[in-house]
Amino acid sequence: MKPIDSFKTLSDQNQFTFTCPIFDATTRMVSCMNLRELVWSGRRPEKRQGCQAALCAGKCPINNIIKRLGVGDYGDPYGSFEPKHGSLRREDLQRIRPVICDERDMKKYEVSARERELIATANDRIDAAMKSAPRTKGAIHIEHDEMPAPRRKPSAPKAAAPAKAGPVAGNDLTTAINNAVKEAA
Repeated sequence: MKPIDSFKTLSDQNQFTFTCPIFDATTRMVSCMNLRELVWSGRRPEKRQGCQAALCAGKCPINNIIKRLGVGDYGDPYGSFEPKHGSLRREDLQRIRPVICDERDMKKYEVSARERELIATANDRIDAAMKSAPRTKGAIHIEHDEMPAPRRKPSAPKAAAPAKAGPVAGNDLTTAINNAVKEAA
């Protein structure tokens, strides 16, 4: 497995750009990575408040991209030392689609009304992007509309059979277990 710092995706020289499905804007991957590092280190830049709220909520794909780098067949899909515009992978889009940015994050980062609207309508853009998004080789595909199977209520434990009276030497658990095994045989 490659060391995490050897990926072009994480390099300051990365020239890969993509269209952000949240804010419908062309952005440089390196800008998103740098913003993530600032936010995770506790700094709050005065720009891109909507991005910061999405990052903290998990609606931004950058967190998942970093987690998946170097795992299995994921490779280094978002790194290029030459100018290159690409698409986010389907699996990265699927992970952010169900996420909702809550009001607490919106207030904390002072997200503007326009950015709030873009965050609220992001799933339409994510759905459109997933239709043509490349897939990771061997990745498991899960449709976002599929509902998980309903959980069944656990059945009540069966009542224990009444214990047969047998000799138990003064609360000796070992003797009781041995007697139960003998009776069952």
